Amino acid sequence: MSATPHWRQELRHQVADLLRSLGDDPRRVADQLRAEGAVGTPGNVKDCAIARYLAAVVGADTRIRCLKVTNRSVVLTTGRSCRPLRVRLTRPLQEFVVRFDHCLHPELIRPAGRGRGPRMVLR
Repeated sequence: MSATPHWRQELRHQVADLLRSLGDDPRRVADQLRAEGAVGTPGNVKDCAIARYLAAVVGADTRIRCLKVTNRSVVLTTGRSCRPLRVRLTRPLQEFVVRFDHCLHPELIRPAGRGRGPRMVLR
């Protein structure tokens, strides 16, 4: 069995650290995302507020082809020959995703008509 390439471990740790920095409670996560200017689309794994935040921070990494946030993990597609890289969400982040998907954070919902994609500018 081959070892995980070093860059995959580094990427996993980088994303896990970014996720931890968002907070240890769903409300703090929402406050931090709002402070960073992250808005997204509820129910959209590629365009939710956390996905847009992560895309703005790590999206320039050319190894990342696709970034999705499910209700349990961040899934990074890094290349054709590699399995997707998964980073498990903490319980507070999981709770935030569920709340966001139920439109309980309207301040983080991207207004209709604004462009899609990770063009968010961090404040």
